[in-house]
Amino acid sequence: MTTDEPIHRMTLIVECAQMSECSVIFEPFGAEHTLVADDAFRVEIAGPGDGEALIWYGPGAISLTPWVGGDYVAVHNRAGIELPT
Repeated sequence: MTTDEPIHRMTLIVECAQMSECSVIFEPFGAEHTLVADDAFRVEIAGPGDGEALIWYGPGAISLTPWVGGDYVAVHNRAGIELPT
């Protein structure tokens, strides 16, 4: 990384709105956490690169993938507990 390469930052709030629970998968390593309807995950991503994260939704599951060069800074639930990614 060169010193003039910009660092992109992104914060996502992930909620499970129309189901009692859903799985949230944090790629590229596949860490998976269950998100219940009354909770939310605050996902912070940062790093060099294009700054475009991939969000994929399928029945009962959401998958998040940071951009090449980006990585998860922190993932917390509403209670403030940090989740491993």
